[in-house]
Order: sequence, then structure tokens, then C-alpha cells
Amino acid sequence: MDLPTFPTYQPYPGSGPLRENLDVSLANLRGILSDHGRDMVYAYVMTSVETKDGAFLQCGCGPNFQGGEITICTCMAQMRTFGNVKPGVWVSGFTSVDGTSKGNGLFYLTQIHDSAVSQYDLWNKLPPGVRMAKAAHLDPYGDVFEPTVSFENPGDLAAFDTGNYKRPIKGHVHATERHPNRWHFDVDYVGRQTGRRQAFLVGDSTMTFIWTRPLIYFNGSPGERHPPSKKRDIRGLLEVLATLP
Repeated sequence: MDLPTFPTYQPYPGSGPLRENLDVSLANLRGILSDHGRDMVYAYVMTSVETKDGAFLQCGCGPNFQGGEITICTCMAQMRTFGNVKPGVWVSGFTSVDGTSKGNGLFYLTQIHDSAVSQYDLWNKLPPGVRMAKAAHLDPYGDVFEPTVSFENPGDLAAFDTGNYKRPIKGHVHATERHPNRWHFDVDYVGRQTGRRQAFLVGDSTMTFIWTRPLIYFNGSPGERHPPSKKRDIRGLLEVLATLP
């Protein structure tokens, strides 16, 4: 039987809060976040977003915005080992410096709503419809792995054994011919600097914003060309954002 063919990028949300919050203007974003100025936010540059014909294409699996919720489980693994990356904190992803005519374009911003200690924990926390929409054994951009065994403790060491999960579908972006086992890090990763295991993050769908095209860019100081992969508060982030002409 022939395998199904897939698009070469993640489709954008078609309904629900994620759809309603697509392409929010910077002015509206500032209004929405007016009460969150002191909240911590981590910014980082994504390598999986391409700009083509005036649109952003998410060609990777992290973040994943299928099933009506955004999950951050297969990108920025080192950042996700930080102890203060937890519910209430925000995460923002930018394109490369070539993503817009002015530099790094804002691709997404989300407030963490929940966190799981393992893929096993994550699978059991997500509603059935959501986890199936994100399942790596069904979709080449899936970031959630279905366990094949049960554990009493979601943090059991066996929960980080890739042999206890369904393998990703053929053609998965983290199981290519060149790097067939890259997906192992999506199940088991310990930070080199922190010595902590990665957390698997779920964003608040009502506080998630995704941009499908270049609208907002990082407008830092001349010596700060890229959004730093470090924490700042929402107020500080908004101060270094600008609208494209």
C-alpha cells in the first residue's frame, strides 16, 4: 500500500483560539499583554521556519500547533531543561535574520499552560483528539509519541526509553535517512549545562499568537542583531518589536 503524501510544512490552525489569534497586529498585541508586562519570556531563533512568497512556512515539528493546542516538545531542548521554564512563563520564536526585510520576524508567542516530565506524561495529559493530531507515528510533523507500555510513575526511567514508544512515521522530519534517530532526543534529552531532563510544554491556546507572514520584527539595538536566547520580561520584549512597513 502506498504511503500517504504530506505537505512540506505544518498547516496553520483553521478554527478555535489559535485561528482567531493568527496575525495579530503589534498594537493589538500590546493591548492584550498590557497586564503581563512583568511576566518572564524566553526568545529564540528558529531554524525550521522558511519565508516563501511572502509567507512563513513551518517546516519542522516544534512548535506543533495541530489539534487546537500548541506544544513545544521537539525544539529548544536545552532551554526546556531550565528550572524556571514552567507554567506562567512565555516562549517566543523568531525566524532567522533573513526571515523578513528588516531581520528576525516574530513567528509565535505563547504562555506556558502546562508541563509534562516525559512523553509518557504528555501523552496521558493531552485530550485524545489533540494527541492523535500531534502523534509522530501518524504525522511527519508530529511531536508527541504514543507509549506502548504503562508506568505508575510518569518520571520512571523507562519512560525515557525510546523502545517504549511507537516509532515515527516514515518521512518524519526527525527520522530522515540522514538522521534516522534524531527523534530519540524528543524522548530522552538531558541538558549539557543544567544536567536536568527536558520539560514538554503545552501553551495556553487563548494566549498563543502565531504569524503566518512577516508583520512584526525584532528591532533591537545595533549591537543586538538577533533575539537573544535568554529571559527578559514581556514589557522588554514588546519594546524591541516593530511593525514592518
